[in-house]
Amino acid sequence: MEVKETVEAHAVISVDLGDNVTLPCRLLHKDTTHFGSVGIRVKWTKVADDEALNEDVLLSMGFHKKAYGSFEDRVFLQELDNEDASLVITDVSYV
Repeated sequence: MEVKETVEAHAVISVDLGDNVTLPCRLLHKDTTHFGSVGIRVKWTKVADDEALNEDVLLSMGFHKKAYGSFEDRVFLQELDNEDASLVITDVSYV
């Protein structure tokens, strides 16, 4: 069984260059599978005005996680509980 759900949210979050920031995200699902399980895939993308310039930030599938490009070693999922998919970005830079 595959359930694909794309969620877009537009919120203003301010942060100073060089600081850390957490972008909140909660998984709300009827299935009892939790986030740490291999069945849940979470993908964070930096969205550009031109969709062709969108940039993958982080992909998580259970215990397997991959950060991309300039985000490597600077992003991780907070995972405070089984429904927390919040993205933490360290050393924020303008790119």
